Formats: sequence, C-alpha cells, structure tokens
Amino acid sequence: MTLSTKTRRRALVGAVIAGVALTGVAVTSASADHTGRFIPKSDLPQASQYTPWAAAKPKAGLPTPMYTCIKGILPAGSSSYQSFTSDGSAEAREIITITKNTKAAKKVVNKLRAAVRDCDNKVSDVTGIERVGKWDQVEDGLTLHAVYYAPPGSEYNFTLFGIGRDGKKVVVTTFGDMGKKKDAPIAAFSTTAKRALEKAF
Repeated sequence: MTLSTKTRRRALVGAVIAGVALTGVAVTSASADHTGRFIPKSDLPQASQYTPWAAAKPKAGLPTPMYTCIKGILPAGSSSYQSFTSDGSAEAREIITITKNTKAAKKVVNKLRAAVRDCDNKVSDVTGIERVGKWDQVEDGLTLHAVYYAPPGSEYNFTLFGIGRDGKKVVVTTFGDMGKKKDAPIAAFSTTAKRALEKAF
C-alpha cells in the first residue's frame, strides 16, 4: 500500500467518524472518581493488514470527532479514551466512563445500544446494522454491533462497536476500517472488546 493510498483511506475512515478510535496504562479523567486501565496494543486484532498498531497517549474526556451514531450519550467529564492507528487504514478506540451508580450505567448502555441500532437515521450511506455478539457473563454484559457503509463514489467501510458494563462503569470499544461485511474482523474484535471490559477496572 503506498503512502498516498494509506493516507486517503485513513481520511475516509475519519470522515465516517465525523459523519457518523500501549500497554496497560491507567489514566485519571477530569472526574476525581474515574480511573480506568486501557488495553495493550497486543489485544487489538493482529492480522497482517493491521499491524503494527500505534497507540496515542490516553486522554481525559471524549475523542474528537466522536462517532455520530453514539454522539451526545457519554459524559465527557467522567470519561477518558485512547486511540490506536494501524499500519493500514484501520483505527480503534477505547472509551472508559464511570457513571454515578449502576442504574445510571445501565441507562447509558441502553442508550448506546439503541443509538447504534438507529444509526441509519443519523448517518447517510449506511447499508446495514447488525448485533453480531452478546455475552451476558462478561462482567455485567457485553454486546458487539457492526455498522456498514457504502458512500457514493468512495470505498466501502465499516465500524464495529463493543458496548459493555461493569457495575457503574461503561466501556465502549470501536474498530473502523475500509471493506465490506466479509472484511470485518468480528471474531478478533470480539476478543478485543471482551478484554477491554475485563481489564478496564
């Protein structure tokens, strides 16, 4: 893949985020009650088209731009995140949020899942939305969702969302790349999302 192609593809994935992502490092956000631990790069999908991964420094708040599908749901003041970029066009993110209590966390998780299911009403060019995984025994529950896009005159792309809860804590893991449904690394990212939820606290 040439640099120009790589740059172009990353720009397209970034456009989906705007119109729609180290080792285990602990970070404290603007909320004094919030501390989370992010997954290492080795927990991300390791297929040759993705590696090596590069990890940005963990930051307090929410990533900018935020995925349109879930924008406006997570409280920035009690969240922190880390972004990862691959050697190709893939990008991944992990967002850790601590809410006031378990009830609030359940409400946030339900809103996130509903927002992803409704993503085709928020983002143009969505061609499909699926829940591709559900694990009730991973902490207090984890679901995996896939959203597929086909922008006119551009390349197909997709975003995977892992949405989980551990008590009053919410973990959202995302993975975006160019490609069609058959190209989405569902099995590998399922492992990533599970480990993110298990290791966050």
